[in-house]
Amino acid sequence: MPSILSNPCKYALQALAHLAKREKEGPIPLREVAEEEGIPASFLAKVLQQLAREKLLRSAKGPGGGFTFRRPPSEIKIREIVTIIDGADSLEACIMGSQTCAERKNDCPLHEAWKSIQDRIELLMEETSLADLAHGGPKSTVLRTIGGRLRRGSRRK
Repeated sequence: MPSILSNPCKYALQALAHLAKREKEGPIPLREVAEEEGIPASFLAKVLQQLAREKLLRSAKGPGGGFTFRRPPSEIKIREIVTIIDGADSLEACIMGSQTCAERKNDCPLHEAWKSIQDRIELLMEETSLADLAHGGPKSTVLRTIGGRLRRGSRRK
């Protein structure tokens, strides 16, 4: 099954979680993040610059330079990163790749089941912060919140 996140988005989340773990250290050089996370430095540079242009990160050049957050990682949700890198409607695609399903003209055979999964994924991304990612994943309160919202019904019609 194909991934629902692009490689640039996966790299962004991986690098941002790394930066969040080291938040108190000040600017972290790109090369350190790339090396420690096993991400090609030239590719990561483009991704992090995009996040800096979107005012999520600060970028400082020269000795002592690197990347830092503009806001605390606890205030930055995964969904925000996915939207910046992959686009606002990146999770709306049909699991089977059907264009008519994406336009909601003629649903594919997996449409209803996939929509339910998409709802869970979106809620998880909306409730999980970079701080959560950096420190072991979503907290149990996040998972309970998601479960409670989904039991009350689907968010999208």
